[in-house]
Amino acid sequence: MNNKNRLLMLGLALGLHIASLDAMGGARQFARKVFLSKTAAGAGLLTMGLMTAKSAAVYQLGQQINEAPNPLSQTAQQKVREHFEKWGISDVKIVEMERPGMVGPSAYSFFGVNAIVMPRHCVEALEGTTPGASTHDLNEQEALALLEHEASHLRHRDGAKALVSDSLPSPAAVMAWKAVRVAGGSKKIAALMACTKWLGLSLLQRKHCRWHEQRADDTVAPKNAGHLASALEKILPSVRQQFIDVYNKNAEEENERSYEQLDAETREQVLKAHERVVALHELTAFHPPVEDRIARAQARFDAYKKEQAAKELQQGQGK
Repeated sequence: MNNKNRLLMLGLALGLHIASLDAMGGARQFARKVFLSKTAAGAGLLTMGLMTAKSAAVYQLGQQINEAPNPLSQTAQQKVREHFEKWGISDVKIVEMERPGMVGPSAYSFFGVNAIVMPRHCVEALEGTTPGASTHDLNEQEALALLEHEASHLRHRDGAKALVSDSLPSPAAVMAWKAVRVAGGSKKIAALMACTKWLGLSLLQRKHCRWHEQRADDTVAPKNAGHLASALEKILPSVRQQFIDVYNKNAEEENERSYEQLDAETREQVLKAHERVVALHELTAFHPPVEDRIARAQARFDAYKKEQAAKELQQGQGK
């Protein structure tokens, strides 16, 4: 079912709770009561407030990016520049920055600035100073595959779209409440429809953002999809390590034992709690589960290898 059909079904569900527009004096009068009201003005102010707050946070990050130096050597900068130009993007700034929850590079495309923000281990991979053999060390090809993914976000300005769409569910829920009240519905039905509207738009936004991520993964060239899969496999343990770091920080503040000081059974219980948190997070996260992304990228790479092997076999038979 496509998004158009989903929206039509949502409109139909809302219509079931609204009395006949003719009985209320027609669509024009209904629209006036709903949209030319204090509630509509409040919803508009709420939208502007949310977008302003988010834009201010994004602008502050942009200032930090503008002031940050490029951590790459001239050789690595040229290599990255050539890759981005190949993807149709110029004037991309590379910035090293450690942010909460960041385990890989992240695209920034606001206020006329195109940038890739990345943690230290990604910078080291692009410089070729890490062997890429351990669990957490990326190699150069894996780092470039991650940059190819981020290039898709820059090309399609996914960040700006998410900034706008993220501000819509709450005002839409307010307007749904007002529409039901104007139609003569009770406060309970109005509250139910408002919650349904908010939940429906939030889930639709989540699906749309996940589609952006899948599109960015599919943008990576098939021959590099294997590098993307291996990069994601190395990033996956970092998520668990972040949970352990937070656990240790809380334990230190409360004068309790760190994760490493716990016995094996307690450590297992802590990790199970982490898995439950991850499972709940994946229900609402804007990114698809990392395991699914790995499987998808690996399948594309396997298909590419089979296709190349078939071509080589065909060429060998032609000789």
